[in-house]
Amino acid sequence: MTRSDLFTAVEYGQKEIFDSEIDDADLGQTDRDGNNLLHLAAAKGREEIAAELIERGIDINHQGREGQTPLHFAVRRGESRIVELLLENNADVSIQDEHGNQPLWTAVQSGDYEMTSLLVEHGADPDHENKVGKSPLSIAEEADAHKFIEMLT
Repeated sequence: MTRSDLFTAVEYGQKEIFDSEIDDADLGQTDRDGNNLLHLAAAKGREEIAAELIERGIDINHQGREGQTPLHFAVRRGESRIVELLLENNADVSIQDEHGNQPLWTAVQSGDYEMTSLLVEHGADPDHENKVGKSPLSIAEEADAHKFIEMLT
């Protein structure tokens, strides 16, 4: 599928165009990587657009081709307000990408304490191992990151 005007509006934060296109939009549409509009809003930090997409019923846990959800995207980009919005709307913290990584793994690896704390508060599992046997806790231990280790245990 080619990128629609709606994808372009989300990418560039063009709220007026978004508003004019959203009523007739197929919220199930995806880009060439299988990601939906919420993935893009999460990656670009478009909180207002993300909130509207969620309100309109977009699949908050949709997995793109690599298995990542909008929550994975927001965590990777450090978009804490989007992460909070997704979690408030029941985004699943346990969904794994194609490598077996949950969003918590990314937060710990990137050294984002606030994001890590937020995900743990919402039930993320620090002991979940990815496909190469690494867990968020083991990453923190390897890095000798005492602050993270304390939070994760």
